[in-house]
Amino acid sequence: PAHQVPRLFEREYCSLAGILAASLAVSELFLSFAGINVEASRRIIGLSLWRPDVEINDPAALGVPVQFLPSELWVLGLGHLGNAYLWTIATLPYANPAAVEIFLNDFDIVERENVETGLIFNEAHSGRYKTRVCSDWLEHRGFRTKIVERKFDSMFRCRGDEPRLAFCGFDSNPARRDLATAEFL
Repeated sequence: PAHQVPRLFEREYCSLAGILAASLAVSELFLSFAGINVEASRRIIGLSLWRPDVEINDPAALGVPVQFLPSELWVLGLGHLGNAYLWTIATLPYANPAAVEIFLNDFDIVERENVETGLIFNEAHSGRYKTRVCSDWLEHRGFRTKIVERKFDSMFRCRGDEPRLAFCGFDSNPARRDLATAEFL
């Protein structure tokens, strides 16, 4: 309840805070609507992205201003979670998105379920490869992309000339297990 919480410390250019706030709100609505938690949407809830171990009204919860953003990274799996990663990355305060290269890995095509749960996909994308739709979406926003349309499995390895940072959006446990040997950070 807004009247019970004083205004928190603020910093410009942190789109992640708004995204976190929205996800906490959706979570509360789901918990309330589904009858999972009777306190949901009637309680004070908050989390610091920088210091989740401190109360939200602690000055340390604000953290430090963003000084560096990755100039290259992977997004592995481009379903609803991969879409969320890309959408979130696109909101970050990059001075020059054209200097950023995002490696996109998936081998599936966009299906109806993806349209219903993904932020980037719409009906017109049905039947197209997820990598290509995501690449078009990112390039329209000024980012550079590399497409890797093969299954992520135990043979997949990050090469020495490729970025080591990866965001994983897999929906299968075998692919998640294979992350351990793929040589990402």
